[in-house]
Amino acid sequence: MRHSNKNWAFDPAKKASTTGDVNAGPDPLKPPIHDVKIEQATVTDAEALLAMRERLSAWLALRDVVQWQPGSLSAERIREQIAAGSVYVGRLRGQLVGSATITDEDPHIWGNDSTKAGYVHRLMVDRRWAHRGFGAELLTWAEEYCRANAKTHVRLDCVEINTTLIEYYRNAGYKEVRRLVIEGLLPHRGGMVLFEKALDDTD
Repeated sequence: MRHSNKNWAFDPAKKASTTGDVNAGPDPLKPPIHDVKIEQATVTDAEALLAMRERLSAWLALRDVVQWQPGSLSAERIREQIAAGSVYVGRLRGQLVGSATITDEDPHIWGNDSTKAGYVHRLMVDRRWAHRGFGAELLTWAEEYCRANAKTHVRLDCVEINTTLIEYYRNAGYKEVRRLVIEGLLPHRGGMVLFEKALDDTD
Protein backbone atom coordinates (compact mmCIF):
# COMPACT_ATOMS: atom_id res chain seq x y z
CA MET A 1 0.00 0.00 0.00
CA ARG A 2 1.03 3.59 -0.60
CA HIS A 3 1.32 5.74 2.48
CA SER A 4 -0.69 8.85 3.25
CA ASN A 5 -0.34 11.48 5.97
CA LYS A 6 -2.95 14.08 6.75
CA ASN A 7 -3.66 16.67 9.41
CA TRP A 8 -7.27 16.71 10.54
CA ALA A 9 -9.40 19.43 12.11
CA PHE A 10 -12.11 17.66 14.00
CA ASP A 11 -15.83 18.33 13.82
CA PRO A 12 -17.45 18.12 17.27
CA ALA A 13 -20.82 17.40 15.67
CA LYS A 14 -19.65 14.02 14.39
CA LYS A 15 -20.42 10.94 16.43
CA ALA A 16 -17.33 9.19 17.77
CA SER A 17 -17.47 5.62 18.95
CA THR A 18 -14.67 3.15 18.29
CA THR A 19 -13.39 -0.02 19.81
CA GLY A 20 -11.89 2.04 22.59
CA ASP A 21 -14.76 4.50 22.88
CA VAL A 22 -18.00 2.55 23.00
CA ASN A 23 -20.30 5.16 24.49
CA ALA A 24 -22.20 7.89 22.66
CA GLY A 25 -20.53 10.56 20.53
CA PRO A 26 -18.63 13.73 21.39
CA ASP A 27 -19.20 15.33 24.76
CA PRO A 28 -20.30 18.97 24.24
CA LEU A 29 -18.40 19.88 27.41
CA LYS A 30 -15.13 18.63 25.92
CA PRO A 31 -13.59 20.70 23.13
CA PRO A 32 -12.68 18.90 19.91
CA ILE A 33 -9.03 18.23 19.33
CA HIS A 34 -7.27 19.88 16.41
CA ASP A 35 -4.05 19.47 14.46
CA VAL A 36 -3.75 15.73 14.94
CA LYS A 37 -1.30 14.26 12.45
CA ILE A 38 -2.02 10.74 11.23
CA GLU A 39 1.12 8.95 10.12
CA GLN A 40 2.89 5.62 10.07
CA ALA A 41 3.94 4.34 13.46
CA THR A 42 7.60 3.76 14.25
CA VAL A 43 9.07 0.92 16.28
CA THR A 44 9.55 3.30 19.19
CA ASP A 45 5.74 3.54 19.43
CA ALA A 46 5.27 -0.16 20.18
CA GLU A 47 5.35 0.02 23.98
CA ALA A 48 3.04 3.05 24.10
CA LEU A 49 0.59 1.36 21.71
CA LEU A 50 0.60 -1.78 23.84
CA ALA A 51 -0.04 0.29 26.98
CA MET A 52 -2.95 2.04 25.24
CA ARG A 53 -4.41 -1.29 24.16
CA GLU A 54 -4.10 -2.71 27.68
CA ARG A 55 -5.79 0.34 29.23
CA LEU A 56 -8.65 0.05 26.76
CA SER A 57 -8.95 -3.70 27.35
CA ALA A 58 -9.32 -3.13 31.08
CA TRP A 59 -11.78 -0.25 30.56
CA LEU A 60 -13.97 -2.38 28.29
CA ALA A 61 -13.78 -5.38 30.60
CA LEU A 62 -15.16 -3.28 33.45
CA ARG A 63 -18.19 -2.73 31.23
CA ASP A 64 -18.51 -6.44 30.46
CA VAL A 65 -17.32 -5.94 26.88
CA VAL A 66 -14.45 -8.33 26.25
CA GLN A 67 -13.43 -7.01 22.86
CA TRP A 68 -9.79 -7.69 23.64
CA GLN A 69 -8.28 -10.02 26.19
CA PRO A 70 -5.77 -8.22 28.43
CA GLY A 71 -2.32 -9.65 27.81
CA SER A 72 -3.25 -11.22 24.46
CA LEU A 73 -1.09 -8.84 22.41
CA SER A 74 2.67 -8.42 22.72
CA ALA A 75 4.93 -5.49 21.95
CA GLU A 76 6.87 -7.79 19.63
CA ARG A 77 3.74 -8.45 17.56
CA ILE A 78 3.10 -4.71 17.33
CA ARG A 79 6.70 -4.13 16.24
CA GLU A 80 6.28 -6.75 13.51
CA GLN A 81 3.18 -5.01 12.20
CA ILE A 82 4.92 -1.63 12.36
CA ALA A 83 7.84 -3.05 10.38
CA ALA A 84 5.34 -4.30 7.79
CA GLY A 85 4.03 -0.74 7.42
CA SER A 86 0.54 -1.61 8.69
CA VAL A 87 0.23 0.53 11.82
CA TYR A 88 -0.85 4.18 11.80
CA VAL A 89 -1.07 6.57 14.71
CA GLY A 90 -2.59 9.94 15.47
CA ARG A 91 -0.24 12.38 17.21
CA LEU A 92 -1.15 15.61 18.92
CA ARG A 93 1.90 17.68 19.82
CA GLY A 94 3.92 14.47 19.96
CA GLN A 95 1.44 12.57 22.12
CA LEU A 96 -0.30 9.43 20.85
CA VAL A 97 -4.06 9.96 20.58
CA GLY A 98 -5.13 6.82 18.76
CA SER A 99 -4.18 4.17 16.25
CA ALA A 100 -5.40 1.85 13.51
CA THR A 101 -3.82 -1.12 11.77
CA ILE A 102 -4.64 -1.68 8.09
CA THR A 103 -3.77 -4.84 6.17
CA ASP A 104 -4.32 -6.18 2.66
CA GLU A 105 -5.76 -9.48 3.84
CA ASP A 106 -7.18 -11.30 6.83
CA PRO A 107 -7.40 -14.96 5.77
CA HIS A 108 -7.94 -16.30 9.28
CA ILE A 109 -11.22 -14.41 9.62
CA TRP A 110 -12.29 -13.65 6.06
CA GLY A 111 -10.70 -16.60 4.27
CA ASN A 112 -8.96 -16.41 0.91
CA ASP A 113 -11.01 -13.78 -0.85
CA SER A 114 -10.30 -12.03 -4.15
CA THR A 115 -12.11 -8.84 -3.09
CA LYS A 116 -9.78 -5.83 -3.20
CA ALA A 117 -10.41 -4.94 0.41
CA GLY A 118 -8.50 -3.15 3.13
CA TYR A 119 -8.88 -4.71 6.58
CA VAL A 120 -9.01 -2.38 9.58
CA HIS A 121 -7.87 -3.78 12.90
CA ARG A 122 -7.28 -2.44 16.38
CA LEU A 123 -9.03 0.90 15.84
CA MET A 124 -8.57 2.65 19.15
CA VAL A 125 -8.63 6.05 20.79
CA ASP A 126 -6.86 6.74 24.06
CA ARG A 127 -9.45 7.24 26.79
CA ARG A 128 -7.84 10.56 27.72
CA TRP A 129 -8.96 11.85 24.30
CA ALA A 130 -12.34 10.12 24.13
CA HIS A 131 -15.49 11.95 23.02
CA ARG A 132 -13.52 14.55 21.04
CA GLY A 133 -14.48 13.30 17.56
CA PHE A 134 -11.21 11.54 16.75
CA GLY A 135 -12.62 8.01 16.50
CA ALA A 136 -14.92 8.92 13.63
CA GLU A 137 -12.14 10.86 11.88
CA LEU A 138 -9.70 7.99 12.23
CA LEU A 139 -12.16 5.59 10.63
CA THR A 140 -12.78 8.08 7.81
CA TRP A 141 -9.02 8.40 7.32
CA ALA A 142 -8.69 4.60 7.10
CA GLU A 143 -11.40 4.52 4.43
CA GLU A 144 -9.71 7.26 2.41
CA TYR A 145 -6.39 5.44 2.78
CA CYS A 146 -7.92 2.27 1.39
CA ARG A 147 -9.52 4.15 -1.48
CA ALA A 148 -6.20 5.82 -2.34
CA ASN A 149 -4.64 2.37 -2.49
CA ALA A 150 -7.15 1.05 -5.04
CA LYS A 151 -9.28 -0.89 -2.56
CA THR A 152 -12.95 -1.37 -3.40
CA HIS A 153 -14.07 -2.24 0.13
CA VAL A 154 -13.16 -1.73 3.77
CA ARG A 155 -13.68 -4.64 6.15
CA LEU A 156 -13.57 -4.92 9.92
CA ASP A 157 -15.00 -7.03 12.70
CA CYS A 158 -15.99 -6.88 16.34
CA VAL A 159 -17.37 -9.21 18.98
CA GLU A 160 -21.13 -9.72 18.87
CA ILE A 161 -21.56 -8.73 22.52
CA ASN A 162 -20.33 -5.22 21.71
CA THR A 163 -23.73 -3.99 20.60
CA THR A 164 -22.82 -0.30 20.81
CA LEU A 165 -19.91 -0.76 18.42
CA ILE A 166 -22.08 -2.84 16.09
CA GLU A 167 -24.60 -0.01 15.95
CA TYR A 168 -21.83 2.51 15.36
CA TYR A 169 -20.46 0.60 12.39
CA ARG A 170 -23.93 0.29 10.92
CA ASN A 171 -24.47 4.04 11.30
CA ALA A 172 -21.11 4.60 9.60
CA GLY A 173 -22.36 2.77 6.51
CA TYR A 174 -21.01 -0.72 7.18
CA LYS A 175 -23.16 -3.72 6.33
CA GLU A 176 -23.04 -6.95 8.26
CA VAL A 177 -21.69 -9.72 6.05
CA ARG A 178 -21.97 -12.63 8.45
CA ARG A 179 -21.40 -13.82 11.99
CA LEU A 180 -18.63 -16.21 12.73
CA VAL A 181 -17.41 -18.52 15.47
CA ILE A 182 -14.04 -20.15 14.89
CA GLU A 183 -13.38 -23.03 17.24
CA GLY A 184 -10.34 -22.32 19.38
CA LEU A 185 -9.99 -18.71 18.23
CA LEU A 186 -10.09 -16.36 21.23
CA PRO A 187 -12.86 -18.34 22.95
CA HIS A 188 -13.41 -15.58 25.51
CA ARG A 189 -14.77 -13.36 22.71
CA GLY A 190 -17.63 -15.59 21.59
CA GLY A 191 -19.04 -14.90 18.15
CA MET A 192 -17.71 -12.23 15.81
CA VAL A 193 -19.58 -9.91 13.49
CA LEU A 194 -17.95 -9.21 10.11
CA PHE A 195 -18.67 -5.85 8.46
CA GLU A 196 -17.95 -4.47 5.01
CA LYS A 197 -18.31 -1.07 3.35
CA ALA A 198 -18.11 -0.50 -0.40
CA LEU A 199 -15.97 2.45 -1.44
CA ASP A 200 -17.30 4.71 -4.19
CA ASP A 201 -15.18 6.30 -6.90
CA THR A 202 -12.31 3.85 -6.53
CA ASP A 203 -9.77 4.11 -9.34
